[in-house]
Amino acid sequence: MLATIRLLIAHAGDMSNLILNPDLNTYCLIDATLMSLPPEQDQLINAIDDGESFLSRPDAATASDPVAAMQAGILRDSDRDHIVNDVDTSLREYSVFYGTNPELQRLMPPARDAYAAAMTRSIDLIQSLAKPNANRPMPAAYRDVMEAGRAVIGDEINQLARNVDHIKHIVAAQRSFAKAGGSSEEVDLVELIEDSLRINGLKNGTDGIELICDFQHCGPAVVDKHKLLQILANFISNAKKAVADADLSVRRITASLSQCDDDHHSMARIRVTDTGVGISPENLKRIFQHSFTTRKDGHGFGLHAAANDANAMGGSVSVSSTGSGAGATFTLEIPLGRAEVVQR
Repeated sequence: MLATIRLLIAHAGDMSNLILNPDLNTYCLIDATLMSLPPEQDQLINAIDDGESFLSRPDAATASDPVAAMQAGILRDSDRDHIVNDVDTSLREYSVFYGTNPELQRLMPPARDAYAAAMTRSIDLIQSLAKPNANRPMPAAYRDVMEAGRAVIGDEINQLARNVDHIKHIVAAQRSFAKAGGSSEEVDLVELIEDSLRINGLKNGTDGIELICDFQHCGPAVVDKHKLLQILANFISNAKKAVADADLSVRRITASLSQCDDDHHSMARIRVTDTGVGISPENLKRIFQHSFTTRKDGHGFGLHAAANDANAMGGSVSVSSTGSGAGATFTLEIPLGRAEVVQR
């Protein structure tokens, strides 16, 4: 787990350094914050070992553990509060200089709060060793509870790091006009579609939405992972908004994956279909144009960027709708292939 977290943070840090964009200053601060997360896990491991050793003493019920008090204080002040405050500062800094980013505000506070709650439970248990207590847990029970808590904290750290890593790519795509291409890698398309659903907080039953997933196995694709993820997340986000805006008895979103070979390539076709408000014929012609949007809070960049990014990956995007109130289908087609084949 720690290796995974360190890898995520290292990648996030690399992106902050490589994308020379003033809009990413906020994420440099978050990266610095995330760097303290693996050492925090190391401190929790030490606290588990020290606490179990203390509870094994014959006088544990009547003794105080000053080491536990020190460890609880460090984890509370230097780790939990420091990380939460830095995330809050980053959110506030971004909002002041660049306005509210809905995806940033939606993803980060829940991850921050879940992390803080998990940390607080572990800190309270460590702090309980600092004073005499006749009802102390047995050493093995203490370790079990603390290890379970550390696993939860690790999961929340993992989610926080993934959100930061993904959001930085979104902001880079939205704000930077530099057209330098990103690196390509072999990706599992089913996993990436599922990630886009998770990023949007969409599962069957969310907000009364019926979610249907129809994924056929069609092999991997070699693409810029974050660009593809942003395209799919954009499609899903638009579908959620479309069904939310419609007066419907049935709200349904269908995500599908299939293979559609042409004369030259094996292609993957990813479709996101909704039963929402639909798209008028006049808007259908302009949907991928830069700065075109029908939403008051829209910027008109997402679908335009999706079309450009799909083309850069050798693919294409398209949309179909029979008109207002009839729902819509957004389609992405990209070449299939493995990394070793593409690199020859």
